Amino acid sequence: DPETEPLVARTDISAGMELTFPVPDGVTAVTVVYYRWDWANKQFPKRPITKQVVIGETSTRVNVD
Repeated sequence: DPETEPLVARTDISAGMELTFPVPDGVTAVTVVYYRWDWANKQFPKRPITKQVVIGETSTRVNVD
């Protein structure tokens, strides 16, 4: 299902890193889903952070804080 098919497989990134991925023609928005490591509890939270992003003409940047 192209509506829910992931463009990027599960990937581990650290602060300051950049993840780049191609977006198929016709896609106008993507949902970025990520987990932020909880250093105090040394685990990932149960719920992810979700951001919906409209795709720009050349590139789109999403800041995950």
